[in-house]
Amino acid sequence: MLRARIILKAASDLRNEHIAQRLGTSRRAVKLWRKRWSQAKEALTEAERKDDEKEQCRAFFKIRRISNLIDPATG
Repeated sequence: MLRARIILKAASDLRNEHIAQRLGTSRRAVKLWRKRWSQAKEALTEAERKDDEKEQCRAFFKIRRISNLIDPATG
């Protein structure tokens, strides 16, 4: 639960020292969880980007198949 509160406060752009004081923990702990969340967020963003690319590719080939059904000469 503490980790979640740290991350939520960090998302509000509060300083590590301020977060640590408010939550009764160390600045080191806040820094650690802010860093881990940032890394996880970057990985999630990258995974979402890859999913979007895959979906775009699927959509392209679906359109191409439909177009071939309508007019086989264009395929």
